[in-house]
Amino acid sequence: MWTLVSATAKKKTDPAPFCQDKVAGSVGLDLSVLCVSDGLGSCALSHVGARCAVRHFVSEAPRVHACSSPEGKEQAFCASLDRFRGRISALARKRGCTEDVFASTLVLVLVSPEAVWGVRVGDGFAVARFREQFVSLFPVNNGARDITETLLGSQVQYEVCCEEKAAAFAMCSSDGLYDLTYDMAASEPHQVFFKDFEGGLMRSRSSQRYLQRVLKASLERDPTDDKGVVVLLQKFC
Repeated sequence: MWTLVSATAKKKTDPAPFCQDKVAGSVGLDLSVLCVSDGLGSCALSHVGARCAVRHFVSEAPRVHACSSPEGKEQAFCASLDRFRGRISALARKRGCTEDVFASTLVLVLVSPEAVWGVRVGDGFAVARFREQFVSLFPVNNGARDITETLLGSQVQYEVCCEEKAAAFAMCSSDGLYDLTYDMAASEPHQVFFKDFEGGLMRSRSSQRYLQRVLKASLERDPTDDKGVVVLLQKFC
C-alpha cells in the first residue's frame, strides 16, 4: 500500500525555536499529495506563511487534480494561488503587518495512478522513480539554492512538471537536502543515494525514524539550513 512519511529538521545555527520549513501531504487511491514550503529566514513570520501554504495547497489539490489537462491544472493552480494570497492579505491585516513578512517558497506534487504533476515556486526539488530510474521533476543547476521567487512575489514565476506515467516513489523537499541528494555538477539526482534511501525506508520498522536519521545526517553535512521532506512510497506491511 502507499505510505506517506514526512519530517523536518531545524538548522543548528539558528537560535529561533522553530523550523522555517513546513511539510504536509495526503494519501488516497486516486490522488496523493506532497507539499513542502520553505519560509525565508530573513522574514519575520515566514514560518507562519509556510505553514499556511502547505495547509492551503494540500486542501486545494483535489480541485487542481480534477482538471483533466495539464493546462487546466495550471490554471487551477493559479486560481488557488490567488486565493492563498488573499488569505495572506487578510492575515496581514489582522496582525497589523505587511504581507512580505510571510514570504515562502513551494513545491507541490500530485501523484495519481497514471501520472505525476507538480509545480515549484522558488527553490526546492522533487524526485520520482519511474521503473528503475530516479528522475528530477524540475530543472536543477548550481544556482538552485538561490531564492528567485516566493508565493508573494508581485508576479509569481513558477515551474510546472507533467509526467504521463505511473511513479513507484515520489519525494519533494526544500533546498536544504540538495547536498545529500544531488550531483549538482551533473544536475541530476544521485541514483545510488535514492536507491538506498527508498530501500531503507522500505526495510525500516519505522519509516519516520529512518527519515529523521537521514535528516540528522544531512544536518551534519550542512548545519546552516533547515530541512523539510515528504516521501510517498509503496510499503507493504
